[in-house]
Amino acid sequence: MATGEAGRVLVYGGRGALGAACVQFFRAKSWVKPSSVRLTQRIRHGKGSHSCSSAVDSDDSCCDENKTRDGDWASGSGRKKTPTRTDVFSASDSLIGFGQIAYTQFQLVYEWVASIDLAENNEASANIVVKMSDSFVEQADQVTQDVEKLLGDKKVDAILCVAGGWAGGSAKAKSLYKNSDLMWKQSVWTSTISSHLATKHLKEGGLLTLTGAKAALAGTPGMIGYGMAKGAVHQLCLSLSGANSGLPPGSAAIALLPVTLDTPMNRKSMPDADFGSWTPLDFIAETFYAWITGKNRPCSGSLMQVITTGGKSELTAAHL
Repeated sequence: MATGEAGRVLVYGGRGALGAACVQFFRAKSWVKPSSVRLTQRIRHGKGSHSCSSAVDSDDSCCDENKTRDGDWASGSGRKKTPTRTDVFSASDSLIGFGQIAYTQFQLVYEWVASIDLAENNEASANIVVKMSDSFVEQADQVTQDVEKLLGDKKVDAILCVAGGWAGGSAKAKSLYKNSDLMWKQSVWTSTISSHLATKHLKEGGLLTLTGAKAALAGTPGMIGYGMAKGAVHQLCLSLSGANSGLPPGSAAIALLPVTLDTPMNRKSMPDADFGSWTPLDFIAETFYAWITGKNRPCSGSLMQVITTGGKSELTAAHL
């Protein structure tokens, strides 16, 4: 993506916690100029936000003639920016909020944000509601067709798949079949659909991220369904890095492998845990931003572990 150019991003996981955190992160960024007066005002007055001047170019001000009617932003030359698109794709609410923060973050920086989820997101510019189905083919076809109708010939700079979930259980657990089926739907279905969408809608040189798990680099006897699903996501990422994977030229497929994310739900369910070893959602959002803009982006096929110790988070490449 060119410097100062507004981008288009598809986030698969638009109703969890990470989606909301990403919107909050990007609304404070000055890498693109907002095209909406309403959004500029939210940047200025929103909770924990920066002033208007941090969200616009130095020669612009959100308090002068450059402001136009809601939905438009004129530069000093009086030219209106062309609307761009940001898409949010979430297939599950059970991802401990993993998608909502990413969604919210892109909402205030990009001009057009679409949410794809099991239910509508009222903050989105457009919504694709995923129909519940026990057939992967039916659900994948529905989502693919709806995204095609929504985007048309538009291309996106990145597709961030942050959908998923967690369920435990050993091989003897009564819930083994049910939990394994759920984990496969939440992680493998969504990752596979995201990968196919990337072949159709990702720009050349674009970014596709998938969500694996550090735990799945080894055996997971106490959460077999979860480990199988995440292990499959890792393998998918490696396959997508191949020359004949179908991804656009110059694009990269990267899997992010977190341990535990610092979300309100996790804190509520594990109040005695060491929060200093949990990864802040802003760190994930900053990582996405860096990779989208070409900073420190790993090579395609990389499995990047997210390790947090004493409140400090780092990325480390894993090798299978």
